[in-house]
Amino acid sequence: MLNENSKGGQLRRVVVTGAGLVSPVGNDVESCWASMLAGRSGGGPVTLFDTTDDFASRIACEVKGFDPLEYLERRDVKRHDRVSQFSVAASAQALASAGLDGPPDGVEPARFGVIFGSGIGGISTFEEQHRKLIEQGPKRVSPFFIPMFIPDISAGYISMRWNLQGPNYATVSA
Repeated sequence: MLNENSKGGQLRRVVVTGAGLVSPVGNDVESCWASMLAGRSGGGPVTLFDTTDDFASRIACEVKGFDPLEYLERRDVKRHDRVSQFSVAASAQALASAGLDGPPDGVEPARFGVIFGSGIGGISTFEEQHRKLIEQGPKRVSPFFIPMFIPDISAGYISMRWNLQGPNYATVSA
């Protein structure tokens, strides 16, 4: 049953040929692995928002030293939440470690899919745009708000960037 789908047809094998990541202990596979082997924690003082009021904890595991311009054009940095920037960086690393820059010649792009997982999507965009709505009114909310916030935009952006035309979806779970 492992090699058959629910209709009795044969399933194709999935091959993972590369890896990439952005994390609090390293912004690529090598530095993350070295940090883990050395027992380094990614925890430290919160720097991405003000914790002086009403927060019992002021410690978090934030991504540090990430430069989105290593992976994105300046205009794209402004159009994508940090979560999408991380996803593009990790995808670029994974493709590079596999020796690819998209589907190889002679292989249909429809054979390459993207499945992206996130806890919530672009929460920093949500918070920023909510503040604009309350303080400045609805006309000041960015037209990019929804695309920057929804979790599946990362999978879509990765697919468009590298012409990956296979299955494309995002899972959201805590």
